[in-house]
Amino acid sequence: QQLFGQQVTAGQGVLNQFVQSQALSNLTGGAGAGDSSLIPLRFAIDQRTNAIIASGSAGDLQVVELLILRLDESGVEPRITNVVRLKNAPALDVATAISNFLVSQRAITQQQAQFTGTFSLLEQIDQEVIVVPELVTNSLIISASPRFYDNIMKIVNDLDFRPAMVMVQVLIAEVSLSDDFEFGVELGLQDSLLFNRNLAPVAPLVAPGTPGFNFNGVHTPINDNFALQLLAGRAVSYFAMGTASGTTGYGGLVLSAASESVNILVRALQDAGRLQILSRPQVMTLDNEPAFVQVGQRVARITGSSTNAQAGGTSNSTVDVDVGLLLRIQPRVNTDGVVVMTLDAERSTVGDPADGTPVAVTPGGQAVNSPPINTTTAQTTVSAKSGQTIVFAGLIQKSKTIASRRVPYVSDIPVLGRLFRFDAESEMRSELLIILTPHIIDDDQDIEWMNYTESDRMSWCFADVVEMHGYAESLSGGHGLWGPPSAPTIYPDLTPTADLLPGTVLEAEPIDVPGPVLSTPPGPTPAPPTESPVPPPAGPVPPSPPASSRRPE
Repeated sequence: QQLFGQQVTAGQGVLNQFVQSQALSNLTGGAGAGDSSLIPLRFAIDQRTNAIIASGSAGDLQVVELLILRLDESGVEPRITNVVRLKNAPALDVATAISNFLVSQRAITQQQAQFTGTFSLLEQIDQEVIVVPELVTNSLIISASPRFYDNIMKIVNDLDFRPAMVMVQVLIAEVSLSDDFEFGVELGLQDSLLFNRNLAPVAPLVAPGTPGFNFNGVHTPINDNFALQLLAGRAVSYFAMGTASGTTGYGGLVLSAASESVNILVRALQDAGRLQILSRPQVMTLDNEPAFVQVGQRVARITGSSTNAQAGGTSNSTVDVDVGLLLRIQPRVNTDGVVVMTLDAERSTVGDPADGTPVAVTPGGQAVNSPPINTTTAQTTVSAKSGQTIVFAGLIQKSKTIASRRVPYVSDIPVLGRLFRFDAESEMRSELLIILTPHIIDDDQDIEWMNYTESDRMSWCFADVVEMHGYAESLSGGHGLWGPPSAPTIYPDLTPTADLLPGTVLEAEPIDVPGPVLSTPPGPTPAPPTESPVPPPAGPVPPSPPASSRRPE
C-alpha cells in the first residue's frame, strides 16, 4: 500500500484515467519477479489532501507511481518575462506592430484548426504573448512561452534598428524683372483775358490769384459762374500725365513752362528694376519622419470689428497667419538608396492694405482693410538619389501693358505728332524656381562632413562661436565676418609647445602643421638678412603707364 500526492492534476481525474486505460487491466499480469500476481490493485481517493491511495504488489506500485507522476505533470511550460529597452524605435510603435502581428497570426491559426480540429486549449494558451510598452524608459515588457519567445525577440531586434537621417536642402530662387517707359507732351494755349461773371454772393470756389488755367492740375471749368476768374478761351491737350508717374511715384525728366498764355509740359521716364531673392532652407530629419521649418513672422489679420456703444471704442478680432518661408517634408529612404519625399513648400508675403478686403468701418467712416497674403505654394511627391539635385517646381510669368493717349489725326503726323500724345509701356517678368537636393546621413562620418560643409558657407567670427558654443571639430571657420579670411586661423592650444613660440630655433625634423613646411638644417643659426630678398618676377614686367595717365596719389 502506498500514498501518492497530487500537485497539479486532481486525484479523481487521475483515477478515472487509470480505469479507462487498457494498461490498467494488464497491471495484475505485469508484476515483477518474486511478486505475487494474485494481489489485485486497489485505489482510494483522499480529496482533502488531493491524494491517491493505491494497494498492490511492489512491482505494480512502481508502475503506478510512474504513471501517476507522468499524468501529474504540468502541461504548460513556464513563461519567460523580460524587459527590453529599445535603442532607436519608439516603444509604443513597436508594441502596436507586434500586437497587430500576433492578432493576425492567431486568426490564421484558428482558421486552420477549424479544418484539422487539432487546436487545443493548451496550444491556445501557449500562443498568448503579452507585449506592454513603457513610454518613460522606452522599454517593452514581454511575456511569452519559450516556444515563441525567441521569435518575438528577433522581431523586436529587427524593428529596433538605427534609422538613417536625411538632410533636405531646398533652394527657392525668385527673380523679378520690370521695365517702365513713359514719354509725353502736354500743350496749352489760353487767352489772357479773364472775366468775372460771379453774380451770386457766395464764397469763391477758387482762391483769388489762381489762374483760370491751372496747368497740369485742376482745370477751372469755363461754364462755372461761381468762379472768380474765367477764361475767354483756351486750347489744351490733357492726358493726365502729371509730373510724376502713377506707377513708380517719380517723374524722371520733367520740363515745364507756363505763362499767362502758353503752357507746356514734357516728361520722359525709363525705369528698370531687377530683384533676386535666394532662400535656402534646409532641415534634417529621421527616415519617414515629418519635419517642418519656418523662416518669417506671424501677422495678425483683422477678421471682424465690433463697436462698444457705451464705452465708445472699437475692438477688432484678429487671427494669426504664418507669413514667410515654410517647408514641410517627410522623406522615406528605400533599400536602393532612393529618397521618396512628400513636400509642401510655401513662400508668402503681406500685400498692400489698399488692395485688401474691407472688414470693418471706423467711427469716422473710414474702411479698415485686411491686407492680402501673396502666396506661392508647391505640393508634390518626388524621388531622388542621395546628392541628386532636381527641380520640382517653377513658374515663369510675363505681363506687358501698353497705353497710348493721343489727339486723333494730329498725333499721326510724323515727328510733329509726338507733341500730341502720351505713351506708357510697362513690362514685368517674374520667375520662380524651387530646387531640391536630399542627402542620406548613414553614419558619423556623413554627419561630420555635413557639419563642415554647411558651416564653411557661414560668414561668422569663429572665435565667438567657439566661446559661446565650445570647440567642435566638425565646424569650419567660414568666410570670416567680412568675407574670405586674409590670415590663417589659429586655434588655442592647452599645452603650448616651445617650437611654436616666436624666435625659437627649429630642429632638423619638420613640424607637421598646416601650411608650408619649413625645416632648419643642423648647424649654427644663420643671421637674418638685412634686406628682404626680392623674388624674381613671374613674367615680363609690363611697361609703366605715362605720367599723364597715372592715378594721382
